[in-house]
Amino acid sequence: MDSVSDQQKQRRPSGGKRSTGREKPSQHQPDTPLEVEHALAYDLVQQGEHNSRLYLFANAFSPNLGARLLHPSEFVFFKVADSYREPLHIHRYHDEFLIALEGEYSCSVNAQELILKPWEGVLIQKGDAHADHCCKPGFFLGLAFYPVDSLGRNWNGRILRETDSIREHCFSLTGDSDLKTLVELARHQADSTEPFIRQASHAFAQILIWRLLGKLESQLAPEFLETFANNLFRLRVNQLFEENLHRELPVPEMAKKLGMSRKTLENKMMRLFNCSPARAFLAFRLEHAAQLLQRGKSSKEVTRELGFSNQFHFSRIFKAHFGINASAYGMENIP
Repeated sequence: MDSVSDQQKQRRPSGGKRSTGREKPSQHQPDTPLEVEHALAYDLVQQGEHNSRLYLFANAFSPNLGARLLHPSEFVFFKVADSYREPLHIHRYHDEFLIALEGEYSCSVNAQELILKPWEGVLIQKGDAHADHCCKPGFFLGLAFYPVDSLGRNWNGRILRETDSIREHCFSLTGDSDLKTLVELARHQADSTEPFIRQASHAFAQILIWRLLGKLESQLAPEFLETFANNLFRLRVNQLFEENLHRELPVPEMAKKLGMSRKTLENKMMRLFNCSPARAFLAFRLEHAAQLLQRGKSSKEVTRELGFSNQFHFSRIFKAHFGINASAYGMENIP
């Protein structure tokens, strides 16, 4: 979102309230672009005295991106008692699903007017110019997320193909009883104060995002599909390495378990990991070995636990990888 002017902030009504969920932190200074955008969202113009937000979570951010492709950042149910207006802004750091649950949801996207009826939704993408102008009572869901690439970096591409009509980015849940049930379950969880139940909202968000993207499958951009495929491959490689952490794993066996030829595997690993399969697996085992040394285990114990042929061999390749022998590394890095 763009910055909000002082004049806009002064126009914000004082009578609005949030019935539950995350309140605006008084001292929090956001330190990531994602958090900055959501912090600014609290200062946008909201007309109506009794509107309320039910947050399942907000400002969710994890520096450990791993191999997942989509990370939910905000999950909110918003009840409009009379009217609601959010000025024109650019979605700079996240994509967002908006779904009308009760009443109509009115907005503009890239200068096109859009009205969603109950159980209709739209995907607002990064770079879209978006404004809300709901003038009637209603209830809608907002589910914001951001994609990452195969290396865990924020991905700035478009999820959907370019189109002349925003209607091409809309979908309907009217006949999908399974998805409607998921939404209703998440909605009921928003009122819960039980910590374990509220934690489940992250799982609901992940499921909903993928199911909703399935509604737009024919509109998915080729670049997004390629990134998705690369991330799935990366995840499969990580799982394979984890399962075989305690033994040698020959490249032909890797290729067979991943369902491809050795040559295809080598080319794909070089393109995505910038190294051969054997070197990638060795680096994976050595990083795990370093963690064990940090926990106080000896080189002999690590050699045996991770299935290296002998301690001398382990010490030699550990030093070649980290530039320090294993024993010294353990002594320097024990907390």
